[in-house]
Amino acid sequence: MTRSINIYTLSRIHDREAFNILERHGSRYMEPKQTQEHEIESLRFLADEFMRNGLTVADMDGFFFSFHIPHIGKEFDLLKLTDKTCLNIELKSSAVSEEQIVDQLRKNRYYLGHLGKRILLYTVVTSSIRCYKLSLNDELVAVDVSEVVKAVRMVSEGYLESIDNLFRASDYLVSRSRDPRGAGYNNQGWGFDYDR
Repeated sequence: MTRSINIYTLSRIHDREAFNILERHGSRYMEPKQTQEHEIESLRFLADEFMRNGLTVADMDGFFFSFHIPHIGKEFDLLKLTDKTCLNIELKSSAVSEEQIVDQLRKNRYYLGHLGKRILLYTVVTSSIRCYKLSLNDELVAVDVSEVVKAVRMVSEGYLESIDNLFRASDYLVSRSRDPRGAGYNNQGWGFDYDR
């Protein structure tokens, strides 16, 4: 049963082994995960930037870190949910192409869409603190980190229960018998999509 954690507290752990133990214990994630050094560093850079821009330690509570949809393998770096809003922040330790960023955020919108919430999708390149959001028109827009900070404040009252029951494999897989286009069809995220 995956639980939310405080990403500031987690980001203060510099030792990789200790980080993984604390993250697994805090989130109650049952499957063994090994967060990489660059992922730990990215989280620390993000938390530091959030603090410089006025967020408090309490504002960074209620995040789900490195959440995987059970049986699908789809991973989200950071998720925070309220009754009406879902915030997703993807972290990149170094520059990647805008095509890769927009492709990932579009897929994330599909996977989060069934929640029936307003979805806020961001990517932060932590080496440069370059920030992007996915617009309602599925276009990538460069934004200032202050917009990401504002989004975090907007979802201050985070979902504190386990989110595993919000994500079921059956919400994403379409069987051949139910899909007249055949197995493997994939258009706008429909069909068999195991891509991360």
